[in-house]
Amino acid sequence: MSIVFWLSTKADTADIVSKYDWKSGQRAFVFGLGAQREPDGKPGHLSAWISAQTQPFSGVTINGSMPVNDGRWHHVALSFTAGQAVDLYVDGQRDTRAKRTGRIPTKIARSRVPLAIGGGYDKSPTPNAFFLNGHLADLRMFDRPLNGRQLGGLTRQERDILRRHESASNTELKKLQAAFGELEASNDSVANQLARLRQKRKQIQDRSATAQVMDEMTRARQTFVHIRGDFENPGAAVVPAIPGFLPAWDSATPVNRLTFARSLVDGSNPLTARVTVNRIWQHYFGRGLVATLDDFGVRSEPPTHPQLLDWLAVELTESGWDLKHIQRLIVTSATYRQSSVMTADARLHDPQNLLLGRGARFRLAAEQIRDCALAASGQLYRKIGGASVYPQQPQGTGEFRDATAGTWQKSLGPSGQRRGLYTFWQRMSPYPSLILFDAPTRERSCVQRPITNTPLQALTTLNDPVYVEAAQHLGSRIHRMPGTDRQRIEYAFLLCLARLPQADERQAVLNFINTSQDPAAGWFRAAQVLLNLDEMLTRE
Repeated sequence: MSIVFWLSTKADTADIVSKYDWKSGQRAFVFGLGAQREPDGKPGHLSAWISAQTQPFSGVTINGSMPVNDGRWHHVALSFTAGQAVDLYVDGQRDTRAKRTGRIPTKIARSRVPLAIGGGYDKSPTPNAFFLNGHLADLRMFDRPLNGRQLGGLTRQERDILRRHESASNTELKKLQAAFGELEASNDSVANQLARLRQKRKQIQDRSATAQVMDEMTRARQTFVHIRGDFENPGAAVVPAIPGFLPAWDSATPVNRLTFARSLVDGSNPLTARVTVNRIWQHYFGRGLVATLDDFGVRSEPPTHPQLLDWLAVELTESGWDLKHIQRLIVTSATYRQSSVMTADARLHDPQNLLLGRGARFRLAAEQIRDCALAASGQLYRKIGGASVYPQQPQGTGEFRDATAGTWQKSLGPSGQRRGLYTFWQRMSPYPSLILFDAPTRERSCVQRPITNTPLQALTTLNDPVYVEAAQHLGSRIHRMPGTDRQRIEYAFLLCLARLPQADERQAVLNFINTSQDPAAGWFRAAQVLLNLDEMLTRE
């Protein structure tokens, strides 16, 4: 690692480049002046700490011998070679009298605090101390150690030649030219590498597809009301405007899509935040705080917990629209972690769980049902990102669809067992098992999926090729598990239901597999039963 910049200051202490907060146990590296007023540091002198671990300190400290706080511009640098060397440079000269303490680490720790420029940390997630009082220019960081030449350094002999360059001899000039030639050759190597990378980037860009984007016209065209919807019969001219229920902007702000988007998420407009947290709540509880997800108007149902809805909306906006923060709040709450068992009193007084007196219980989404079966069988391919895939589907599916859609080429290898999120979607012939479990056809926007219960769903989990293959792999997985049949049954329940079987359940499965003469076939049939249990398909 190398850090290089120009500095002009009269300050005694400052952190100039920092990922270091020792009070919070987040050490990595810090480069600045005065060593944060520690006893081994000198005011106005360069200092650096580099640690191999965040807690406790394990690394090297270096304190310079040349002051740089005289108010003049100085070119300063830090060069770190893992496990070998750490050096300070001032105006192209290596500080040979710099004091080093500790062992030079072979790596730099990964600190969670962000990289701070011109300041440092004092037990805070944001820079709050050791700010630079001065000027900073042309700061550069490199992921490799630079040598003295690359950092602008010259030998003493070469500096003497520069001082008397007017009377320099040909021999001396040749030495100086050789020195700069070495530096130029080093720069040429970097330039060649940069040219190769730019050429590689151009090749990637040439292979990428071009997509249309929407852009504002330089001069907006006139728009008119169409009388009775006839575009050939224009009426009064209309101009762009922001809906009146959204926050107003001053006249200097352009009235365009960007302004409209900013109005939607403006802090004085609570609607967007409320709708967002209501949809997140519905995802985890099966029902929103406002049951009508697509209607927050006068016809919508009133919220069951209005103060909770308002608090979540404010929390979302004040957290900087951090969706992960809101979801973490919900899933770690006592309300979400309740048991979903319904008591007789709850069945009588709150059958729909409007009061949130118990955990939510509802069937999983279509993609999640398939993913759970693949995960239990050990087939799920957990790769994240990438192109859509073509998993196995029943023979004959989509044979009457539009010929332009092409044929369904089953993905080979583990790609066919990726999460349902990556399944290729054909509008004329959607993936059948997803549609049967109420996935939308995507022909129009869908705010909330219905939850139905049909015989076709049971036939799907019994006969669909994906689920049959999952049952075969799950049966083999259980059968290969060493131990007794009772231990294998417990293993199967943990894989599918995340709990141990009760005594009657264990005996029922044991009796069921004993009816088969072939143990492998018996465990396959038991796996089919487990994958078709209501508890397997339901979020408890």
